[in-house]
Amino acid sequence: MERRTVMLTGGTTYTVALPREWTESARVDPGNEVELHPCHDWRSLCIDASNGSRRTVTLGLGDVDDDDRQRRILRCYVAGFDCLRLRGIDSDSHALTRSLSRLRGLTRSENSADDITLTVDLDPGSVSLERLLIHARSSVTSLFDDVVASLTTPSAADLDPTQVDEIDRDCLAVSRLCRQLLRSPALCCEYDLSLSDCLDYYTVAEELRNAKQHATQLAALDRQHEWSDAEWLAALGSDASELVLKATDSFFMRDWRRTADLAAEVRQSTTELTKRTRHRPDSLTDDEWIGKAVAPILRYAECGREISEAATKRVPER
Repeated sequence: MERRTVMLTGGTTYTVALPREWTESARVDPGNEVELHPCHDWRSLCIDASNGSRRTVTLGLGDVDDDDRQRRILRCYVAGFDCLRLRGIDSDSHALTRSLSRLRGLTRSENSADDITLTVDLDPGSVSLERLLIHARSSVTSLFDDVVASLTTPSAADLDPTQVDEIDRDCLAVSRLCRQLLRSPALCCEYDLSLSDCLDYYTVAEELRNAKQHATQLAALDRQHEWSDAEWLAALGSDASELVLKATDSFFMRDWRRTADLAAEVRQSTTELTKRTRHRPDSLTDDEWIGKAVAPILRYAECGREISEAATKRVPER
């Protein structure tokens, strides 16, 4: 990490001198444009220097923990950078290993004494957005169904980290490709996709990742409970799982009338599912535990509702 003093020039403009070593490494010359991408806390910036047709970013990761390193690498991957130069990170870092395993097309291209270079080899012509999402849907529902089934057992669900990473690989790849297409209408035309299609695919990918997160939250709950409580929750979870399946089915249908009908059914069923949680049977005993379990189940079902909304937008106006 290097420190720089912020200067005020002309009374209104803030300027910072870039390190010479960085400008030489990123091939930045006077007059070149760079992009500044603020991190979530607005306390740090990623600087993107365009390198021909490939977008390059340099990340200083020496002063942050592994979780933050993973978040920053992920953010740059989804943003569409083709080359990531990482500084202040060891080659055997957990954050680096995890990122390489969960981000499709990301590979380590070179190491040096000062940095590690990662490149992304992924373009819309090499993969099918629809196939990636269908595979992600299958992984998400399988994960959620396993968690729901475990509600009736005394031990917490044993999540397969490979399965969780596979969901991220598919969904994050779709998010990255959609952003790439949205930046280039000409590229959309080349692959016979509209800007609206890209936005819809992006929405579904994000909702499937959200659904995965709700499944992992449900899996982490304590399993000390009465059988009647668990049985009621398992039935609720099974119905929520069915909603996400129907929602994604409606999204990929080409029978527009059936799409509209099935999407409307998902929205209605989600509302009914929520009402069921407000009128619980008297036989249930542990309201606090049930409340904690109901929340991720309903949020999972809401992901289905959001996907059904995206499906409805795809129906042509009559």
